[in-house]
Amino acid sequence: MVSAQNVVNGKLDLSFGRFVLPDVYAIEAQRTKVQRDDVLLTIVGAIGRTAIVETDDVLAFQRSVCVITTDKELLEPRFLRYVLDSDVIQNYMTANARGAAQKGFYLAQVAELHIPVPPIEVQCEIVRILDSFQELDDALTAEIEAREKQLVAYRDKLLGSRLSELCPDEVEYKALGELEDNGLIKLGRGQVISKKSIAENPGDYPIYSSAATNGGLFGCYGSWMFEDSRITWSIDGGGKFFYRSGVTRYSVTNVCGWLQVLSKNINIKYLYYALDNAWLTKIYDYSHKAHPSVIRREYIVPVPPIEVQRDIASKLDQFQSNIDVLLSERDARRNQFAYYRDRLLAFPESTS
Repeated sequence: MVSAQNVVNGKLDLSFGRFVLPDVYAIEAQRTKVQRDDVLLTIVGAIGRTAIVETDDVLAFQRSVCVITTDKELLEPRFLRYVLDSDVIQNYMTANARGAAQKGFYLAQVAELHIPVPPIEVQCEIVRILDSFQELDDALTAEIEAREKQLVAYRDKLLGSRLSELCPDEVEYKALGELEDNGLIKLGRGQVISKKSIAENPGDYPIYSSAATNGGLFGCYGSWMFEDSRITWSIDGGGKFFYRSGVTRYSVTNVCGWLQVLSKNINIKYLYYALDNAWLTKIYDYSHKAHPSVIRREYIVPVPPIEVQRDIASKLDQFQSNIDVLLSERDARRNQFAYYRDRLLAFPESTS
């Protein structure tokens, strides 16, 4: 049984989900029979994500996904997907979604969408151009993912066997709670920041919350809490750590924790890398949240001499900067893609 969660980054991800019995599938198939090249559009919750079905597997979809079958002689499926991804359609769906607790853009609304339908030859040429952009994006994404895996392995080595070589006299391991009790660091959590407060106080200072994606960004407004370097983490979002440089003033919500370094004997970037490395072995969920009182007890990190900390942080910073260059390049490519996509799909509306 496939849901909106399986429609990710323009792909149908079938690596997770649940299976249903044949009699349940038979009922679902009467409502929607899915086939290769159908266009998928998420219409409940995360509205507007799209993908093309590229498998002949037997699939059943929840009602959070709209399945669109096209007449390929008149409407190329990949062309339709690019149209649905366009800013015009995405903005329209967002503005017209209905519901309180969970927004939905319903089938009747999908049926009323006005889309351009140029001759099929024009559609195929537009798809060819946009596909070439997508191939570059896919290649960059694959390289970024490979570099990120290398960074994790390199970081693990520096904080493991390499650390033992750098410190032959052994390294002390300290719990975050011990570091806090000794006045070396301070732990805390943010404050409640409502959407109403954001709307009433517009501005450009970022707000970080519990999300583990998009850098934990919740929004922006006109106030700020911090202007120094800190480590933050998502209390409700699995406990993932982020480094905040303090270059831009920022705030954190009550479901986001913060860590401030108070001692010159602790390098904050080193501590961030050590915590992020240890986080890979942890499991947090809604029954076991990463509250400050929890992580001060559960995280035990190596604390080598400050010179060694700086050296490790510098090496990992350099590795990360190479990844950041690729990320910036991908962002630029995606902006370029969005520009050409919307220009290529900007057809004058027919008056007939």
